[in-house]
Amino acid sequence: MNKILIVDDNIDTRENIAELFSEQGYSIYTASDGNEALNIINNKYLNCVILDLKLPVIDGWEVLSKLKKKIEDGLVVIVITAFGAIESAVKAIKMGAFYFIEKPFNNQVLLLNVERGISSQSVKNELKDLKLFLGDPSDGESIFGSSDAAKKLINQINTVAQTDFSVLLQGETGSGKEVVATFIHNQSNRASSQMVTVNCGAIPEALFESELFGHEKGSFTGAYEKKEGSFQKSNKSTLFLDEIGNMPMSQQRRMLRVVESKRISPIGSKQDIAIDSRLIFATLKNLSDEVTNGNFREDLFYRISEYTIHIPPLRDRLDDIPGLVNKFIQETSKELGKNIEGISDEALELLIEFDWPGNIRQLRNVIRNSMLHATKKILPQHLSIFDIRNKKNNPCFDIDRAIKQSETYKEALMYLKQNIEKELLLRSIKASRNNISSAADIFGIDRTSFYKKMKMYAIDKNGNPAE
Repeated sequence: MNKILIVDDNIDTRENIAELFSEQGYSIYTASDGNEALNIINNKYLNCVILDLKLPVIDGWEVLSKLKKKIEDGLVVIVITAFGAIESAVKAIKMGAFYFIEKPFNNQVLLLNVERGISSQSVKNELKDLKLFLGDPSDGESIFGSSDAAKKLINQINTVAQTDFSVLLQGETGSGKEVVATFIHNQSNRASSQMVTVNCGAIPEALFESELFGHEKGSFTGAYEKKEGSFQKSNKSTLFLDEIGNMPMSQQRRMLRVVESKRISPIGSKQDIAIDSRLIFATLKNLSDEVTNGNFREDLFYRISEYTIHIPPLRDRLDDIPGLVNKFIQETSKELGKNIEGISDEALELLIEFDWPGNIRQLRNVIRNSMLHATKKILPQHLSIFDIRNKKNNPCFDIDRAIKQSETYKEALMYLKQNIEKELLLRSIKASRNNISSAADIFGIDRTSFYKKMKMYAIDKNGNPAE
């Protein structure tokens, strides 16, 4: 569960923000002055601080100045103030703040930027882990494995990496789409510049144009300053648009125009701007089906899929599991300061037998959590918390029970599907530690759809099912 500190001397503001993020599954701390805030920051692990600048005892500027090391270590700071100015925003960003928001603010803007900040930091940490523990970043096998499926993937990446072709990555959640996108960028002629990443499923529709194309000051209510969009930020570099299948239909026509013309028009601007961004798109959806169902434009689909890479799920590359497990053990051993020798043959066999609906991300989480319980070696009992060994006894997979409760095999199939979907919803919430945004990402859908499924199965935000 992500932990957030809200620092504001106005009790109404603190409570309103606390309620907003509590509903999204965040663990909340609050402080009414700078001194109280620093005490919490120094004694608690936090993912994000929402910091007002006008505070008693110690003001927000002094608090921000004391957070340099924390920010370098991954703390996300969002500055809010009723006394906004461009100079203050620039100063705050230079001091390490992730974003600057002027009061009164839109709740969705605040929520979006907190999620973006935490997500961005998570990606940085994962990429840092890859560089430290998965060997030479130019060596595909050290990252993806040596199975036939992995070798095919590496060959596809090497074929397209140094071109400017648009690339469409298709793969299940947790299969490594962002890692593949990063690898492509690092092997390209644009590797000297930072890749820009946008999760299309996390942007409210009302803010989509502004986030991607930018806006001019005063172009709409709340546009207090000029803003560069993701396309401008990625000029001469790579723009990775994740979950492109979730792009609203209302924005797909404009995206088509940008992809075709390589020019953007920020909101409120009377001039087009030429951009030179290499585009990589990713989706867990079958876009061909989405086109057939009328959810995705056919012309845009053909434009973004100049070169398509299907990332194989982990169950299709089981030969890579032993190598991945050893790498994750090395990574976590260093993090925990534990000398774990490896994994027993029995435990490894259980991992290879599992079908891994969450793919590599799920495998990494399993290894990390099992090492909290292991002493010298990972044994089968250290994996029991994930119920891997009992998957065949799970009622979700009990075909005989489904047939007994159904009049036809078709009804039995529906019964099994519903039970499996409910079980995966519960496991997603558990794996994300009750953070619904993260749970939706693990499940592979947007947060709104995830909430609808929770409601359908009477699951509360703490992951408790109705009896």
